[in-house]
Amino acid sequence: MLNAKFSILSDGYTKTGCYNLDCPGFIQVSRKLAPGAVLPVSTSKGRQVYMKILVYRDPKTAHWWLRIGDEWIGYWPRTIFTTLASGATRLEWGGEIINEGRTGHTTTDMGSGHFPSEGLDGVSASFNTLLYVDQNDKVMKPTSVSELVSRPKCYNLKVLGDAGGNRGYTFFFGGPGRNADCR
Repeated sequence: MLNAKFSILSDGYTKTGCYNLDCPGFIQVSRKLAPGAVLPVSTSKGRQVYMKILVYRDPKTAHWWLRIGDEWIGYWPRTIFTTLASGATRLEWGGEIINEGRTGHTTTDMGSGHFPSEGLDGVSASFNTLLYVDQNDKVMKPTSVSELVSRPKCYNLKVLGDAGGNRGYTFFFGGPGRNADCR
């Protein structure tokens, strides 16, 4: 199972930031799911689970809505934001771990725990059909994408870009954390 984590950050993890329902102001509307809920996950080289996740700024209210699948989970009111009240200038998709250890890198897996170089479909974690809604409420594909991998011997990334068909814009990511090359 996967703990779905949604974060709000205003200073790159320096002093502020919160996760899930620890973030003040989130208005829950779903009786089924909440930020931080445990969701089903794929099994590496086994059953694959696909889910649609949408974070959407309503152009009428300027609230930021969260939807998983067909379920509207809730929203962050525009009043809790300063710069996001009028829209976003950057989007980020990816994986994250927290390494609080002082004696080397954590063994925490990212994604399935497999590097993209070990296999793509059914092996490493992925994001598929990446889209965003622009300021005119039009659904768009990413066009200007930059890659960031802070510890490539611990975790890595393989960007396919627009793979076409049902897959759309796709990337694979993950890794085992501490290993012989990552200390």
